[in-house]
Amino acid sequence: MTNLDIIRKVAAECGLPAKTCRSIVDLFWTAVAEDLGSKSGRSQIHGFGTFHRKLRKARVSKPPRGGETFVPSHYTVTFKPMARKKAARAKKA
Repeated sequence: MTNLDIIRKVAAECGLPAKTCRSIVDLFWTAVAEDLGSKSGRSQIHGFGTFHRKLRKARVSKPPRGGETFVPSHYTVTFKPMARKKAARAKKA
C-alpha cells in the first residue's frame, strides 16, 4: 500500500477532498518521524503496532561486480505489528 492508496482510502471513507486527506496523512507521517527522532526512538500506535529506530552497524559490502564498498553505520526504521493484527493477518493467509 502506497501513500497515495492511503490518501484515497481516507478520502473515500471520510468524504473529504483528496487534498485535505493528503495534508492529514502527511501530518500523521510527520508526527511518527518526529517521535522516531526523539530520545526514545520509537512511536507506538495503540491497536496497530510500533515503529522503532534501529542502529545498523558499519560493514563492508561485497557487490556482485567485485570490489568492496564500506557502508557506514546508520539508522533504519523497523515496524512490529501488534500481536492481534499479526494473528488476524496470519488467519487470512
